[in-house]
Amino acid sequence: MNVKGTRAPGSPQREAILKAATAIFLRYGFKKTSMDDVAQAAGVSRQGLYLYFDKKDVLFREALQYLVSFYISTARLVAEDGNLSLRDRLLGVFEAVHGSAFQSASPEHAFELLQSAQSADGALLVQLDRDLMGIVAALLAEAGAADRWEQAGVTVGELSEQLLMSAKGIKASVDTLTAYRGKMLTAIRIVTRSP
Repeated sequence: MNVKGTRAPGSPQREAILKAATAIFLRYGFKKTSMDDVAQAAGVSRQGLYLYFDKKDVLFREALQYLVSFYISTARLVAEDGNLSLRDRLLGVFEAVHGSAFQSASPEHAFELLQSAQSADGALLVQLDRDLMGIVAALLAEAGAADRWEQAGVTVGELSEQLLMSAKGIKASVDTLTAYRGKMLTAIRIVTRSP
């Protein structure tokens, strides 16, 4: 069932609801988040929320799309910041995507949220990874790091994939953003040095 509000993607009220919903889903996970929680966080009535999103799973999918779009646009802004070193740009790109896991998501709900996201729209998470790898590959190519590795038989795509896999593993193995940054800087130093 489509409700007329879902067809108004640019409305400020809808954007405010999506922003509030992403924060609530990150904090409590999918199962423990209620439509009342989202309505309260967005400053709308429950009925007002249902004018835009008729079901929690529809809201969750839309919130995922909103969040992925936000992550990628933030990562692109960091990547384009010529005032930062290559290492800081790479770290900033990964932090743009993974940093909120340490600031918003509670550890007990992170795994459940990831499972819910994969069930709701696994293709969206695959696209997030592809976009992130594309940004990283462009940075590595621009800085010449990819050329040095290519001589050793490693492609820029493989380098960016290794950084992404490292980032995911690090995110899953540490509890703080500080620890994440430290371990990611090590992975970035390895990739940006000559083989």
